[in-house]
Amino acid sequence: MDADVVVVNHHLFLADMVVKESGFAELIPEAEVMIFDEAHQLPDIASQYFGQSLSSRQLLDLAKDITIAYRTELKDTQQLQKCADRLAQSAQDFRLQLGEPGYRGNLRELLADNNIQRALLLLDDALELCYDVAKLSLAARRCSTPPLSGPPSTAAA
Repeated sequence: MDADVVVVNHHLFLADMVVKESGFAELIPEAEVMIFDEAHQLPDIASQYFGQSLSSRQLLDLAKDITIAYRTELKDTQQLQKCADRLAQSAQDFRLQLGEPGYRGNLRELLADNNIQRALLLLDDALELCYDVAKLSLAARRCSTPPLSGPPSTAAA
């Protein structure tokens, strides 16, 4: 399938890109020129197909999960509670820097603001701290947990 000009709906074009990327098939023929129906919606729709998002709710849920892990499984690691609190506070501070609720936008444009850069850096530090503390806590727990006993030895006497 070859064509010089293809007029295509923006949703169909992006779906075709996803299908081609998987190596499964091709919906739209190769063409010298693509003309998009409703092209003004292409950036928003493309971000839905290929963008990534992270909500403050997801970060707050992670902080809550860390707190639950501390209270139920890793009670001897008080640092987990502290890093969960720091993560929750950093997520809330970053969210406030964004302004309007439900903000969606281009990350490069967003990072032009120094206050947002600073808040994002603090959030990144909090996430990294949680990761490091959780990793150390789990490693310490593995070292202190006795191994499961295996089958009886069959060594000859």
